[in-house]
Amino acid sequence: VVPVVVQATRMLRDKGVVEFVEAARRLRSSGAAARFVLAGAADPDNPAGLPEAQLRAWREEGSVEWWGQWHDMGEVVQDGWNGLLVPVRDAVALAEAIGRLLADPAERARMGARGRERVQDQFSDRQVIRETLAVYAEAAG
Repeated sequence: VVPVVVQATRMLRDKGVVEFVEAARRLRSSGAAARFVLAGAADPDNPAGLPEAQLRAWREEGSVEWWGQWHDMGEVVQDGWNGLLVPVRDAVALAEAIGRLLADPAERARMGARGRERVQDQFSDRQVIRETLAVYAEAAG
């Protein structure tokens, strides 16, 4: 099974999309076996937005896949627990973090299981409904 590395965000320079593509290029050139995916919508009205033509060009050259708008992921990563956080705009640190996970399938599996558990606990339909009902109950006072 080929690992899939996903950056889920709006397609903005400020979100590190360019650095993600650079990290993917570095890892591919070093022989890393993985798919690199950008999951998020283009934001043409934002001055930091990447043009769709650029996103398509990266996809066509094979650097990354661009899936467009995907599910709203929220802030789910806890560094070292269910993922890795890296400094903003640091393609080298990003490539190193991804490389670390690609080299350690057991750690990827542990982080993946923890991430799934966190999403199910905090973002499931049941949890969202529970929190919404609590807000209504508080408002009704």
